[in-house]
Amino acid sequence: MPTLDGVKRIKTPAGIQPDTKIRLKGLGFPKKGGAERGDFFVTVTVAVPESLSARQKTLAEELAEAGL
Repeated sequence: MPTLDGVKRIKTPAGIQPDTKIRLKGLGFPKKGGAERGDFFVTVTVAVPESLSARQKTLAEELAEAGL
């Protein structure tokens, strides 16, 4: 994720839902009148592919059969 300090890796927990906000403490803008920095928030979005390959369709079907 690009931040003010460069690219940072974010660990997302399994099962995270769309529109969930993740806080990166101390990576935001500096607070007014001091060196302390605020927090940087990332909102999780989901991009759904418009088309799948045959292999991807098969894998999606297998996941559905497994209850996922």
